[in-house]
Amino acid sequence: MVVLEKALLVPPLRFKGFTGNWNEVSLKQLLTPIERKTKKPAESYTSIGIRSHFKGTMQRYDTDPKSNSMEYLYLVHKDDFILNITFAWEGALAIAREEDDLGYVSHRFPTYRVNEDIVTKEFFQYLYPTERMKYNLRNISPGGAGRNRVLNKRDFLKLKVKIPETDEQNKISEFMRSLEDWIQNLKSQKEELEKYKKGMMQKIFSQEIRFKDGNGKDYPDWKDVKFKDIFVVGSGKDYKHLQSGDIPVYGTGGYMTSVNDYLYEGESVGIGRKGTIDKPIFLKNKFWTVDTLFYTHSFKGVLPYFVFLLFQNVNWKKYNEASGVPSLSKNTLYTIKTRVPSIDEQNKIIALFTSLEDLTSSKQNQIEKAEMWKKGLLQEMFV
Repeated sequence: MVVLEKALLVPPLRFKGFTGNWNEVSLKQLLTPIERKTKKPAESYTSIGIRSHFKGTMQRYDTDPKSNSMEYLYLVHKDDFILNITFAWEGALAIAREEDDLGYVSHRFPTYRVNEDIVTKEFFQYLYPTERMKYNLRNISPGGAGRNRVLNKRDFLKLKVKIPETDEQNKISEFMRSLEDWIQNLKSQKEELEKYKKGMMQKIFSQEIRFKDGNGKDYPDWKDVKFKDIFVVGSGKDYKHLQSGDIPVYGTGGYMTSVNDYLYEGESVGIGRKGTIDKPIFLKNKFWTVDTLFYTHSFKGVLPYFVFLLFQNVNWKKYNEASGVPSLSKNTLYTIKTRVPSIDEQNKIIALFTSLEDLTSSKQNQIEKAEMWKKGLLQEMFV
């Protein structure tokens, strides 16, 4: 029994040279509550919020303090540890960033300073965003209406965590920081690819850049057309009468479910009829669309993927026909004017953008794998 208890005080994965047990401490030992209560500013101020699922802080600029009934707020400093007592159970905990310094929170956001005599700030930021912590937070957050479950602050400080000596804390923090830098570098590479794609999209569809044919000659001028000249718009239908199957059903938000029948087979472009009307979806093979999503077919003089690219260059919100939920009609869609090149030039344009999409997708896969690896390491390197 004693051996089992000792085994629980060391992580499964550990750096060479560290052998001692980790120490079990309460959050009360690691965190000191701090209140910087102050009168609500008379002028505009920055309000600090916390995203759920340990995704950090967010900011909102409050331009009308009078609309807020609270008389007092609480000042935030960089490196404060903050939690939202209403959504702590959902992982609404964060360490204040430099840009959060001198922002404000309400009484629902208790603030703490990390006791650096016991734990470094950097190590602590890897200590709390775990599934075990989220489980413990749920247990000390009695249920309320909807997602509102109020955290018991006293019970929060009683929660136990395990930490190593400072040298090992620093070693783990250094490794995790390098891993995060690597992930951020991958994200930056993806962002650059997306910026390049957006720039090329603007240049090609404004015809600032043109492709040449196989002999180095110019392709014919692009033709002025309306959408009604180059494709037919089909209407989506309800799928509730269908059975489960392997044919995807799409709505304005993308994939929804799979059924045993199809509405159309082939390449197509979906565009929202109601709700999200500015997010085209490229569809292929057998599929079904719900009644809020149009699909295109019977293309004339254009390739389906080129229509997908055209749709990405339309200011769809300009054609919204409703004051409430955004809506788009077939008649309006058909009247939209555009320009299209020859099929040969379309193929070259498609080749460029599909290669950029492939590169972006590959980079996204690398990011997801790196983040999964990081998540696994957090489970293995901590007790």
